[in-house]
Amino acid sequence: MSSALDHAMIDKIAAEIDDELIGMRHDIHRHPDLAGVERRTSALVAERLRAAGLAVVTGVGGHGVVGARRCG
Repeated sequence: MSSALDHAMIDKIAAEIDDELIGMRHDIHRHPDLAGVERRTSALVAERLRAAGLAVVTGVGGHGVVGARRCG
């Protein structure tokens, strides 16, 4: 698969979810967490990553979230 195809696919997917991501950003800014205590924000991010089908690890370095695509 060429990188041009990969970029085109990424652009297409990004365009499809653009409004949703902007809404999510606005929601996070309407309900800010204190630095180092990002419980609501990390829960929201973890929920969205799981909904996208990613494997999710929470609690990384405190309230960090890691999403990974399952291989195989």
